[in-house]
Amino acid sequence: MRTVISGLLSSFRGRLFVYFLVVAALALTPPAYYVNQILNESLLQGSVERLQQEAALVQILLAESRTRNEKAELFNAVKRADIRLTLIDPKGAVLLDSDEKDVSLLDNHLDRPEVIQAVEKGKGSSVRLSTTLRNELLYAALRLEDGNILRLAAPLAAVKQRINAQL
Repeated sequence: MRTVISGLLSSFRGRLFVYFLVVAALALTPPAYYVNQILNESLLQGSVERLQQEAALVQILLAESRTRNEKAELFNAVKRADIRLTLIDPKGAVLLDSDEKDVSLLDNHLDRPEVIQAVEKGKGSSVRLSTTLRNELLYAALRLEDGNILRLAAPLAAVKQRINAQL
């Protein structure tokens, strides 16, 4: 290997080739990084939209659930899909959570970014650390007709893994 490099650098053509190779690598690195960032953002936005569509589907199923037990069964089914589901009342109190049995232990959720957006605009999303799970999650929230907020969350690591698989 050393002799190949020495051979390239010993001739004018070789030095010129190495020079152009270095310049090309330096010229292509920023655009490649920029394109990668744009693709990551686009795929993350697609994941947010998919999570919001799933929230709309869960909203329909939740409306058809008449009893608290039926709602709990729905929450358990969603949890098996590795999605966290939280139902929050208009004052921020958690009514149901797929990852927490005793919701009375949970903080008020009215200050969460995705909940604020859902209250103000009808839907919202954020990527942040879960104070309950101590894990980074992608959140999507949807304001229901009764004023409650339906929030779905997926582990960000799983979302990034899906994004990387698509790149």
